Amino acid sequence: MVSSLEETQAVAAALAQENAHDMQADMEAWAKAATPGEFHAFLAQKAGSWKITGKMWMQPGAEPVTSESTAEAKMILGGRFLYETMKGESMGMPFEGLGITGYDNTSKMVTSTWYDSMGTVTTVLTGSWEKPGAPLELNGEMFDPMSGLNMKVRTV
Repeated sequence: MVSSLEETQAVAAALAQENAHDMQADMEAWAKAATPGEFHAFLAQKAGSWKITGKMWMQPGAEPVTSESTAEAKMILGGRFLYETMKGESMGMPFEGLGITGYDNTSKMVTSTWYDSMGTVTTVLTGSWEKPGAPLELNGEMFDPMSGLNMKVRTV
């Protein structure tokens, strides 16, 4: 069936109007997902200078190895992510590290990446957060070059 030019133009105009409306709704949904909220405000409370005492267990049941360091933290990218740097000593050696932590409004998940001078590994930890200020447990894995296996990593 052949349609007239007027019918074709009317259908094209209706589709364009429908797509324009959808585009507006899409842009509003994107803006809502991209806007920092209460979780980001809670992360912002972690900004500042900190003294850190770390504990690491080399094997279950063993005494922890402790380390002292200092950290600087600030919010970046318009208040969307917490950027942290750390300097100190670990296992008798100089230590530097950096991490970025963020809350994803769409997945309701926290993701934290960590890099440090003790290796070339990128550690990625994730967890869910029911409400800002509640305990946050992040879990992930990293490769252990001593055992040749992945090991579980957990922070609270």
